[in-house]
Amino acid sequence: MPMTRLLSLSAVLTAPLILTAAQERILDSKLTNVTVFADRAEVVREASLELDAGTHTLIFADLPAQTDAGSLQVDGTGGFTLQDVRFETRQLTDLPEGKLKELTDELDKAQEQATALGMTATRLKDRRVTLEAIIKRVTTPPTEGSQNPPMDVVPWTELLTFYNNQLEKIDQGKMENDAATKAANAEIARLKREIAQLNMDARKVSNVAKVVVGLDAPATVTVDLTSLVYGPSWSPSYDIRANTDSKQVTVAGYGSITQSTGEDWTDVKLSLSTAQPQIGGREPELHPWFLQEFKPMPVGDPFVSEAKAASAPRMRQNELMAMDAFVAAEAAPAPMRVAEASVQSGATAVVYQIPNTASIPSDNQPVRVAITTQSFPGTFQYSAVPKLSPYVYLKTKVTNASEYAFLPGPSNIYLDGSFVGNAALDLVPPGQEFTTWLGIDQGVTVERKLLERKEGEAGLFGGSKTLTYRYEFEIKNNKQSAIELSVWDQLPVSQNDEIKVELVQPKYSSDTDALKINSQKYIEWTYQLNAGQEITAPFSFKVTWPEDMQVSGL
Repeated sequence: MPMTRLLSLSAVLTAPLILTAAQERILDSKLTNVTVFADRAEVVREASLELDAGTHTLIFADLPAQTDAGSLQVDGTGGFTLQDVRFETRQLTDLPEGKLKELTDELDKAQEQATALGMTATRLKDRRVTLEAIIKRVTTPPTEGSQNPPMDVVPWTELLTFYNNQLEKIDQGKMENDAATKAANAEIARLKREIAQLNMDARKVSNVAKVVVGLDAPATVTVDLTSLVYGPSWSPSYDIRANTDSKQVTVAGYGSITQSTGEDWTDVKLSLSTAQPQIGGREPELHPWFLQEFKPMPVGDPFVSEAKAASAPRMRQNELMAMDAFVAAEAAPAPMRVAEASVQSGATAVVYQIPNTASIPSDNQPVRVAITTQSFPGTFQYSAVPKLSPYVYLKTKVTNASEYAFLPGPSNIYLDGSFVGNAALDLVPPGQEFTTWLGIDQGVTVERKLLERKEGEAGLFGGSKTLTYRYEFEIKNNKQSAIELSVWDQLPVSQNDEIKVELVQPKYSSDTDALKINSQKYIEWTYQLNAGQEITAPFSFKVTWPEDMQVSGL
């Protein structure tokens, strides 16, 4: 029997039309594999069935509306021969027989009932108004000069009893009528919804994939349909946990997935790919870059006739047409080739295979799945900029010794089991070193004190002014272990040769492990502090400039 063959939809365009009278068979398929990219997903549907010898047309129905019609591929087992696969959009017009007329008749009856109930409500209201008018007439005191009505207890009692009975009947009738009206309105709303749904279904379309296969003998076959669907996406996020006792940093990577394709992904084998098929699989091509002398157009008569304008040299028109074509070629983006996405996934991108199975509902809500957890030894260092902040910050340097590339994404930072803040993780390929800030640590303190700000004169006979700043750093390690601490400060940068800046303390000639100064005059002191150690470090500098010059920035 012939081996199973793959056939994409693009191949169908060049294949001869297959005429077959085979009856269409709608498959009971399920999603088995999903690979999510940055802006789309590749989904695999599988159906297993028994087929007789001959030609069969198999239908994968209800494909998502965002399905890429040119991405269909078929694979499977069972010794069938794939003859044709194509994408179709079908109009759904098979409404239940007479259902729409039946619902319309029910709606007319319900609306008639609601109208009758409304008339009943009006009559009950009128009866109440009339009853109130009668009682008011009887009980109204006589006007001046009129005779008082006789005060006979029996007629008055009968009148009050009649009033109460009638009022009770009106109230009871109103309650029953209101309940019936509410039920009628609910029935009208239900019937309208069903009619609207039927009308909407009549305008719906269904995307299907038709797969034509042939068999030489009866067999049980499994057919896999692979397609791309636009819309799903994923993005990375991380939990970074640092432990200062074990000197270990653990990076837990997660993928946040969203999709609203119209179908839930239930218990599928999930993969997350860093490939970017939206960019295209082929690099753009350069075009010649021409330079020529610019010759301004002569200013002519603004009332040039159309006939004169049309007499321009044909060569100029040809040049303009060629330039338009050149600009169009420059602006046209490289076409996306679906077949290259899988090549990028295997050759130039990382694919994360999520263990076990996953379920992603079609509600556009993010679902977080675990990708990997990696632990690395870390080098911990404390750093402070006391000129700007009274706090000491902790950072760690880590080398990504795993085979995973950490993509850019947000991260939650934990230090010794406690949450300390959020940070952004940059791209970290395998083997690359990266630094993560771990928040402040109040177990280490650095205080910058201004001891003196002294103005003076320089030179044997004056002629220059000086300004000396003298600071002191009070540094203390209150922790139970030795630490490395970097303290940062700066010297002013002179932008005039006559303005001189001199570092007085500490003495500096060149960079050492303990003292460095960069081109922007940032100074870094590095201290190795034992547990409980406290030190005091001086820092002073002097600025000198001509006395007839005004200096800004000091």
